[in-house]
Amino acid sequence: MPLKPGSVNDFSNSMAEAIENALKSEWLSVKGQALPQGGQEDRRLLFVAIAKGVVKYLKDNADGSL
Repeated sequence: MPLKPGSVNDFSNSMAEAIENALKSEWLSVKGQALPQGGQEDRRLLFVAIAKGVVKYLKDNADGSL
């Protein structure tokens, strides 16, 4: 299965969604409450940017050299 960083318009089943889900889980674990809905759009923009950067980095360095 190819890596899918995701986009704001195609978020489901993406690395960005996995990052969001991890944050939700950690937030609940640490704070004892659900992640607030406020700021969701900005968080998703950040998660998409991170996921796209990670996927690009992995593709650019697939041969293992740095």
